[in-house]
Amino acid sequence: MKKFIVLTLTFAFVFGMSGFSNASLVPGSSSDEVDTSLTQVTGSTGSENPIIKAKWEMRECRSSETAKHVGYYTDDSYNNWWCEDNHTTDLAQFLPSGDENQNTPVEICTVVAHSLLKNPDDLDDFSVSADVYYPTVQTPTKPTQFCGKMISEIDLLPLTREEGLRLACGDASYSGIRQLDPGLPVFGTGYVDDYDDICHEIDQQEAVVFCGPIVLSYEDPEGQYLTKVHVISPQNTLAGLNNEFTYLPLDAFKIDFTSIGYGNVALNTFSSVSGDTSMTTPGSPTISGTGNTVLQINVNQDDMGFSTRLVSGTPRWNVWYKARLGSTPIWSSLPYYAPDADYPTPPGGDDLDNLLDLSEIQKMDFGILVEKFLSSQEHPSTLYEGDMTISGSEVAMDACGSWPAH
Repeated sequence: MKKFIVLTLTFAFVFGMSGFSNASLVPGSSSDEVDTSLTQVTGSTGSENPIIKAKWEMRECRSSETAKHVGYYTDDSYNNWWCEDNHTTDLAQFLPSGDENQNTPVEICTVVAHSLLKNPDDLDDFSVSADVYYPTVQTPTKPTQFCGKMISEIDLLPLTREEGLRLACGDASYSGIRQLDPGLPVFGTGYVDDYDDICHEIDQQEAVVFCGPIVLSYEDPEGQYLTKVHVISPQNTLAGLNNEFTYLPLDAFKIDFTSIGYGNVALNTFSSVSGDTSMTTPGSPTISGTGNTVLQINVNQDDMGFSTRLVSGTPRWNVWYKARLGSTPIWSSLPYYAPDADYPTPPGGDDLDNLLDLSEIQKMDFGILVEKFLSSQEHPSTLYEGDMTISGSEVAMDACGSWPAH
């Protein structure tokens, strides 16, 4: 009996050691990797495929009272609608706010047909979602942030029969997309511009409108945004439909200063005013991009009353300027620019060396050189005043991987 017990314990010990050894292949390791896998179930033969009949993007539509996804506003000041886009051409075009405190809410909607949608209890068994992708562009300081990457995957939720009809097709009280913006949707194969078919099926509960919101940042780049809608039925059958919407370009920036005081300036001595990257210090000039385009910044000044003099019979300005965005190039290598005789009518002034990127905050530096003061001996403390215009113009964004050309 003793012998039997000893053998049993020895076997149990060896078994336990074997299990321990397999679980920790590296001495001293406290973790290990395990592969996992699965295969998505596909619909059985004869299973019905969902049909995506249409999809579109629009301004986010929410009732002021119910906060549901609906296609109208009850407040008459909104004309009972705020779902249109910002352009008259087909498909959707949206304009950013130009304000870092205000993004652009967008609603993505689709019309899905399937026999099981007739039963409201089956709606939750459908997976309807949308993927939204950035344009394939890059910017000077954000070379990898966009480049066609997916922004987000969002769930699209079903509207009631009444809400879907009102949004897509309108009713006796409200105009729908069919009346107000008929070119907004892209239609699935075989349903081109066929509102009659879509509206009939929504009315008969053979099709359902699904919608979901996404927010575009004020600084998201202008261009074409790809959206992909995916539908999976309770029978694990699939459908998809793609299209693009346009985020319209908006050139916008703001500055934290309203004047530039060059201070006490001596003859033929360069004087400058230095900026910083704080938008709360007007004495240190700062600029911030608030649009969705990369900007070339131009600074244009008048002559502050200095006018010109003749040098060897040729007119020459009595005052010259410098300006820069950021800390480069150094002042000594930066050429002067002349006042604009036709200020503020372009062209004129100076295009700054560096570009202002999306949402970038940069300091601005300004310099002046006076070659001759007017009546300097008689009025050495004369105050000279003038005007400056700062403007920005769009620079086309480059395809990913090629920005260094700028």
